[in-house]
Amino acid sequence: MKKVYIISRYRAKTKRQQDFNTVVAQFFARETVLSGKMPIVPHIYFTQFLDDEDEDERECGLWLGIHALRQCDEFLLVVIDGKIAYTGGVNLADEYINEKKMYGYWKDSGIKIEGPCVDTFTLGFLRQWEFVSKKPQEYSTYLNKADDFVNSAIVIPYLDGLDYPHPIAKNTYVNMMSHANKKLFIMTPYFIPDETITDILKIKAESGVDVRIVLPEIPDKKLVYLVTRSNAEKLLPFGVKIYTMKNSFVHSKVVLTEYSAVVGSVNVDQRSFNQQFESAVYSTDSNLLDSINSDFEDIFANCNEITPKNQKRNSLLNRIFVGFFRIISPFM
Repeated sequence: MKKVYIISRYRAKTKRQQDFNTVVAQFFARETVLSGKMPIVPHIYFTQFLDDEDEDERECGLWLGIHALRQCDEFLLVVIDGKIAYTGGVNLADEYINEKKMYGYWKDSGIKIEGPCVDTFTLGFLRQWEFVSKKPQEYSTYLNKADDFVNSAIVIPYLDGLDYPHPIAKNTYVNMMSHANKKLFIMTPYFIPDETITDILKIKAESGVDVRIVLPEIPDKKLVYLVTRSNAEKLLPFGVKIYTMKNSFVHSKVVLTEYSAVVGSVNVDQRSFNQQFESAVYSTDSNLLDSINSDFEDIFANCNEITPKNQKRNSLLNRIFVGFFRIISPFM
C-alpha cells in the first residue's frame, strides 16, 4: 500500500484555529484512506504525546516527521491560512538543500509572497486539485484570508498548466525579454527555447542589451544537457554570453531585466511551456530586483564562461548526437 505524507498547518494563535487545522488534516487523511492509500500525518500523531510548545520536543517531532517523509511514496501539500505562499525550484528532497550531493553543489531559488496576491496561488492549487481529482471545490472557504497592505511595486503570481488555454509562462518570458533595454539575465537548468525566444535573444544581444545565460556545469540529465549546451552555444555569434556554474547543478529558474524579474518553477524549455504545471511570480519590486541582481553577480564570479574556443559544438560527434536529440527534445 502506498504511503501519503500529509503536509498541513498545525500551529495557530488560537485554539479555535488549531482545532480547524486539525480537522483539515483529518479530512485529507480520511480522503487518502478512501483512495486506498495510507496517510502519514505526523503533526496529528506526534502531538498526542509531544508538547508542540516545548522547542526541544517540537524539534524531536520535526525530525521524526522528516524521517517519516522519507519512507513515503507521495506527499500532499495543503494550503491553509491563505496569507503566505512560496514558489521556486525547490522540491522536498535532501539534494535541494545540499544535504545530499548528487550533482555537485545544488543551486536553487525561491520566493515568498504575502498579502492578497496569495489568493492567486490558493486558487491555482484548488483548480489543479479539481483537475487531478475531478471533484469540485468550494473556493470561497480558502480565499480573502490575507490582510491588505500598500505596495507601490507590481507583484503578479501566476500559474500555467494543461488546463490553461494559453501558454502563460512562455508569454510572460517573451514579454519580459522583449522589453529589456539594458540587461537580460537568465538562469535555467534546461535551455530548449522555441524560435520566438531564440530570435528575441539574438536581436536583444545584437542591439546592445547585456544578455547572459547561466547553465549547470554538472547535468542531471546528460542527453538534455547536450541539447541545452548546443542551443545556448548557437547564440554566441550574436553576442549572448553563456556561463556554467563551477562544480554545480543550477536548478534555479530566474529571469531578470532592468525593469522586472520572474522567480518560479518555469524552465526555458518546451516541457515547462506546454506540458507541465508550473508557477511563478512576476514583480517590479526594486528590493527584489537588487537582491536577484546581487545573486547573479555572485554566480558570475563562480562561473566558467563558454567561448567559441571551448564550446562543445566544436565536436563533430557531439553535433551528430545533438541533431538527433533536438528532434525529440520537446519530449525529454
